Amino acid sequence: MTKIFTVLTLVIFVGLYAASAEIRHAPTLSPIEFAIRNADSQTLVIFDVDDVLIIDYEKKFKNFFSEIKQKFKEEKADDLSSIVYIEAKNRLIDANIINIIHYLHKKESKALFLTACDTGSWGRIASLEDWRTNDLKSLGIDTEKSFRDVRSVAFKALRPKNQKRIPVFKNGILFTCGVSKGEVLKAFLEYANFLPKEIIFVDDKMKNLDSVEAFCKKTGITFLGFHYTASDSESISSVDEKRLRLKFEILEKEQKWLSDEEMNAYLSFLWEKSLSY
Repeated sequence: MTKIFTVLTLVIFVGLYAASAEIRHAPTLSPIEFAIRNADSQTLVIFDVDDVLIIDYEKKFKNFFSEIKQKFKEEKADDLSSIVYIEAKNRLIDANIINIIHYLHKKESKALFLTACDTGSWGRIASLEDWRTNDLKSLGIDTEKSFRDVRSVAFKALRPKNQKRIPVFKNGILFTCGVSKGEVLKAFLEYANFLPKEIIFVDDKMKNLDSVEAFCKKTGITFLGFHYTASDSESISSVDEKRLRLKFEILEKEQKWLSDEEMNAYLSFLWEKSLSY
């Protein structure tokens, strides 16, 4: 720990003005992939999770989750919402991200995953950390390889607004619980005794990019951020919204989230039933 503080102090005074910092807009993965494939082995590549790797259910189903919170007490609302997160099949924003991460692993470059996701239990999810890890693993993303030798840790000195949650590093993922990503990243690098020459950071929110950029400037780390907006093209059609509303109605009544196949079968049943009258 003393070593990393010494190195960081030296970098601040010697390398501060030599380090560059830039944030670029990336509507697709192409410019991100180009930068990663041209980076050297001393570069740390950091990926946000929701709306960078996968669809953000919280944003996609925002109106429906809000209705649930209004209808039910917190414990019941969390229980119902967690069923969606457990049962809904996630998908990648762009499947090519798998190849990019495999490339980083192959050339033994470091990849880290940095998410605002909470930690601990929530509804029917016993551990949000394990749920997130397994969710990504089911899609072919290995989050653990780069920092497999770094033990899990809770950063208890960093307190989010929700005092029940604590930022954690586990399974190669940094969970910030809403604390500034730059602040949590600083704590992790000190803990891991790791100082990259450059950081490439991909996020869909400018405030997170600004936070990590500020940390890099302060410590003299070269920074290249990408404001990745591919998820902006995701939208719910009027037909899909009707299906979703019915899904949430069933969720509230039966505490069950129907898969697309089950939903199709249910709609066919309703159609056949209507014809019989």
